[in-house]
Amino acid sequence: MLKHKFLLFVFIIVVLLFVLSCYLLYASLVSEPGTLTFPFFDKEETSTTASQTTKQSEDTTIPLEDRTCFISFYCGTEWLYTDAVKYGEMPKYVGKTPEKAPDDQYIYAFQGWSEEIEPATKSRSYTAIFTAILRSVTVTFKDSAGNVLETKEVPYNSAVTTDKLPSGYKDERNEYTPIGWTLTNGLSDCVDLSAVKTDMVLYPAFAVTRHSSLVTFVNSDGTILQQEFIKIGQKPEYKQQTPTKASDGQYSYTFETWDKGIWEVNDEDITYTAIYSTKVCVYTVTFCDSKTGERFDLKVEYGQEAKYPDKKPDIKYGAYVYKFAFWAVSDTLAEPVNLSFITGDVTVFAYYTQKISN
Repeated sequence: MLKHKFLLFVFIIVVLLFVLSCYLLYASLVSEPGTLTFPFFDKEETSTTASQTTKQSEDTTIPLEDRTCFISFYCGTEWLYTDAVKYGEMPKYVGKTPEKAPDDQYIYAFQGWSEEIEPATKSRSYTAIFTAILRSVTVTFKDSAGNVLETKEVPYNSAVTTDKLPSGYKDERNEYTPIGWTLTNGLSDCVDLSAVKTDMVLYPAFAVTRHSSLVTFVNSDGTILQQEFIKIGQKPEYKQQTPTKASDGQYSYTFETWDKGIWEVNDEDITYTAIYSTKVCVYTVTFCDSKTGERFDLKVEYGQEAKYPDKKPDIKYGAYVYKFAFWAVSDTLAEPVNLSFITGDVTVFAYYTQKISN
């Protein structure tokens, strides 16, 4: 067990020594002779090291033509590229074009370096400089249907104007007066266009004033009888035929009034519903007797029993006696009619049984 731990410790030491030797080799490649510059230190430390290296180089006996100068290029604090050139040669930057992230107000274009690049006489650095360009914003004006009226591009934080605001209009219910521009089609909250800072798509904003309300007259089943817009302050009038409601067999219905009083219209739609009085239906039960030729009509309310008012006497005819049995659908068909619950007009016939007279 101790042997294994010792081998693991030796392995870790070997790996650390290998990593350190690789880092020192890389540092020696990017440093001028006689100095050791660590490229992962910040710019200020690198510049200090380069300056010290230059002084050391000036004090050496190395001929100028054999000296190497290390010229580094930065974007802010970001290292971009280092060019190793001989003394007196012109350094070159061969990295990517320096970039600076835009902000809300400006975009930035690479202009050059902090100083004019000169033939190398010592190790040094150059920093990228940028030109700030004021951003522009695009404002698109559309109508309520989404059609583009005008598109304008203006500098950041400046005012934008247009003469494309649609005129007002009126429909059956409302009057629409243009008051400005809004970000959401159909809303009336206006956007301040005196200092525009972002791209926008705008729609006309209207102040809405109601001038009329919808007045509807309906039957008791919801069927529309009359519907029209009435100006606010005016009193609606029902101009159609008197509402009707069909009998349901038990009751008949007569129009009586509307469910609410009819007053001057306000700024809310209103519906009036027909109200009916009810009356129990009355039906006619006709009693017929072919033997006597009698015909009698009896008025009976729905659901009531129809009772013949008199007792039918026996009828003697020749050798026969005819005795009343019941009221039937026919004087020749022995099928009785139920008269205990009347639901409509009905005609019934007296049905007799026959026997020989004593």
